[in-house]
Amino acid sequence: MRVLFERALARRESLLGLVEVVPGDYWTRSAGGDSWTAYTHLAHALTADNALADLADLLAGGAGPVRLTAAAMYAERERSIQSSADLSPAALVVQARRSRDRLTRQFGLLAPADLDRALVWELPGGSWPAEVSISLLAYLEQWAVHDSGHEGAIRAAISTTPDLSAVAHIRRMR
Repeated sequence: MRVLFERALARRESLLGLVEVVPGDYWTRSAGGDSWTAYTHLAHALTADNALADLADLLAGGAGPVRLTAAAMYAERERSIQSSADLSPAALVVQARRSRDRLTRQFGLLAPADLDRALVWELPGGSWPAEVSISLLAYLEQWAVHDSGHEGAIRAAISTTPDLSAVAHIRRMR
């Protein structure tokens, strides 16, 4: 568990280092083909621990597989992003540090055997297969590198030059 959290911490520190140097007006940029802005990627990455905290509570509640629904996970993701929409990147970072500290304490209470427990994800109706199963260890391995994917998306967004025709159109409207 300690190794997974140290990996996640290293990825998080790299992401937070980027946050410190991105100019404020760059957070609204998006990379070509990406529907999320740099800020949306940041909000998602920094609020992902909220869903994991709920999972830690479920794991602490007993033994055996934990059943989850993909729809609930996506709804929580959207709720977390929306609840962060009015926060500055700096305020989001403060909130994320508190969430990560709480999560570290919660997972510190789990037994090593919990890493072998199955997480069974029920997929939306009509999906094949109807559910997938993954061990907590495999899930946490993906979580530990989660921030790096969003850091890359933020880097792509902030290095994308604004569409000059859109800039000219906005200037004409002023």
